Amino acid sequence: MDHVDLSGNQLTVLPTFLASENITFRWLSLYDNPLRCNCEDKWIRGWLESLGKALFVPRYQPLTACGSPDRLWNKNILHVTDEDFCRNSGDEVALYIVEVSEILAINLACLCDHFVSHACGAKLIWISGC
Repeated sequence: MDHVDLSGNQLTVLPTFLASENITFRWLSLYDNPLRCNCEDKWIRGWLESLGKALFVPRYQPLTACGSPDRLWNKNILHVTDEDFCRNSGDEVALYIVEVSEILAINLACLCDHFVSHACGAKLIWISGC
């Protein structure tokens, strides 16, 4: 292929066959796309590096950068390590769940402190704000 301009298309993933097929580009532009940067996408960095000078990197435009996950947002894909790509996002999810659970537990305790249930348990009376 000669010149391919995919810049600014809101691409988040690239097809994996790009890394395994013998497709060559004389000029490829991918900047300004929020590419996903997780473990299954780590091949992209090596593929982009293999393009060498065929990968167009504009001087005053956004880079070929990660759009997700948040911890890698706007980071140049050529500077993302395998460790960065494959960092266990489950740890981040677990931390988020713990934080949300703590917030919910505090709010629930606050609500319980401010509601009084009558003997039948069906009617709640508001006492004061949390």
